[in-house]
This record gives sequence, structure tokens and C-alpha cells, in this order.
Amino acid sequence: MRSGSSLLTHILSSNPEIIGYGETHISYQSPQDLQRLTQKVYWEGQEYRNFADIPNLFLRESYALDKLLHDNKLLDTELLLSNYLDLIFLIREPTRALPSIQDLKPNWPEEKVLSYYCSRLKTLMSYVETIPANKKNFMYKLRPINR
Repeated sequence: MRSGSSLLTHILSSNPEIIGYGETHISYQSPQDLQRLTQKVYWEGQEYRNFADIPNLFLRESYALDKLLHDNKLLDTELLLSNYLDLIFLIREPTRALPSIQDLKPNWPEEKVLSYYCSRLKTLMSYVETIPANKKNFMYKLRPINR
């Protein structure tokens, strides 16, 4: 949450090979939930007006996209081992993420914001540790040098 994932989602979903619109709120505990993702983003993304349009609908995309912004969405971390998944982890530095979360959740005390952020980092690290080394490709943003 508050990492730039919405912008990345818009960029990725502009590719005709990718179907998805952002956070679907699906909880993943089995491979069948990945099929639910495909069905959900497909049906919610289609434009049809009546039953006569249904025969013209078919899946053209190769990838289905979802954003998992909260710890309670990936219930079985073994799914991270699937060769059918490509994973992207976005982490925003705390000096920008914490005020952004506070703006989004003004009723949360600072302690809850910090606790949420730290818990999420811990969860993401556990996900990364689950993924085999041969599936890891890391990219990072270089910071400009202050002169």
C-alpha cells in the first residue's frame, strides 16, 4: 500500500497481453484461486450489452494481473513457487510511505501506521525468502548523488 503500485498496474495493464485492473481482493490459498483471478478480471473487464454478445467474448490476453496490498491475501506461500507466476515487489521508503499511509488512514495513530508498514515489510521478506534463487531477478532504483 502506498508504494506506486497503482501507477505500475496502469502501465502493465495497458499492454494488450495483460488483463487486470488492480486489487481484486481475492485470497489465494490454492491454484484454483489463480483461475478465479482470471475469471474475475475477465468478466469484470468485458463490455457486453446482451446475451447475443457472449459468443464473441474470448480471452485474448496471456497474463492476469492482481495487486496484493495486505498480508491476509496470500494464504499459501507455496503458490510463490509456481512457474506460472511472475512477481513484482514494490517497497516505498519509510520517509515517504509512512506519511502517505497516515494521509490515507487519518484515524490510525502513528504507532498503527508504523506497525502496519513494518509488518508488511516482514511479510514481503518472508515471500522473497520463499522464492528459489533461480527465480529472483532484482531491480532497484538508483538514488541521485547529492552534490
